[in-house]
Amino acid sequence: MGRLCLGIAALTCGSLLAACAPRSHQAAVPNAYASAAPSAPASASPSTGPSLTVHEASTNTNELGEIPVLMYHQIIARPGRDDRTPEMFRAELAMLYDRDFRPITASDLVAGRIDVPAGMHPVVLTFDDSTVSQARIGSDGEPLPNTALGMLTAFGREHPDFHPTATFFINTYPPPFVDDQVMPWLVAHGYEIAAHTRSHANLHHLPAQAVQYQIGANIAEMQAAVPGYTVTTLAYPFGLRPVDHALALRGVYNGSDYCLTGAFGVDEIAAHPPYSANFDAGWIPRVGTGDADNLVESLRLHPERLYVSDGDPNTISFPPQEQAQFNPDWRSTNPHC
Repeated sequence: MGRLCLGIAALTCGSLLAACAPRSHQAAVPNAYASAAPSAPASASPSTGPSLTVHEASTNTNELGEIPVLMYHQIIARPGRDDRTPEMFRAELAMLYDRDFRPITASDLVAGRIDVPAGMHPVVLTFDDSTVSQARIGSDGEPLPNTALGMLTAFGREHPDFHPTATFFINTYPPPFVDDQVMPWLVAHGYEIAAHTRSHANLHHLPAQAVQYQIGANIAEMQAAVPGYTVTTLAYPFGLRPVDHALALRGVYNGSDYCLTGAFGVDEIAAHPPYSANFDAGWIPRVGTGDADNLVESLRLHPERLYVSDGDPNTISFPPQEQAQFNPDWRSTNPHC
């Protein structure tokens, strides 16, 4: 399994993806989300279109490959394990860009809306705990430049083929970001806001009713802050699932059901797309930035593991030898709301 090389040291690692996908015939499969635009909201739900069919295509792709999901906390001068300095974060964005990674959101991954140019590799940037160093909006209506959101915005302006987006896993108590403008701004600009429990609770140590309160209240408060938005993904605080795993995705809060389509944990491996037989909607791994340095060596030795886009969001393409890893029933077997 791969890990993503990050940090300043990553910039000296050499050519990471020179041979990312072996040239071969691919199996191309119509994507159930073909009609979804790249900016489709996180609440998009599965299509009930025709059965998947397979035909040959001669493109150099592997859309059953692995997708790094990176976990950040704070952007600060004296970083901890999963924090970054502003300089480190800017350098990592440049490294990802130079190595042909392009961002998608967590909900894009879960839904199969993986729309990046041909030959490129999706990456999911995620931020936990909704701290002020991640995002704040200035008097001009733009993100402050020293925040993660400000740096992402600036990098996107400097590199028009790098659409800046990310998923912010938000705690709603205390008030997130210390700025009530942030969540509406994120949604209006194509970012995802997602659940991280109301008060950063350790779900593994809570009884079922408290688990449902932490998730349900968190979702309700975010959706109240951004009317019309639907939260569809969650990240486990501390990387720990509730004892009853099912409550992560479905439960009842204040007399109403909540429903999510994917939950993200913490591991040292990359994620799989939802049409892979290896995909588990209840445990989608994220790589802590402090644990990610080994991916460069892993990808150098096994570049065939990496997701390489065919550039067409209407198809799922992969080498014929990967057929056993494809789940033709992914639309019905994966959770949907």
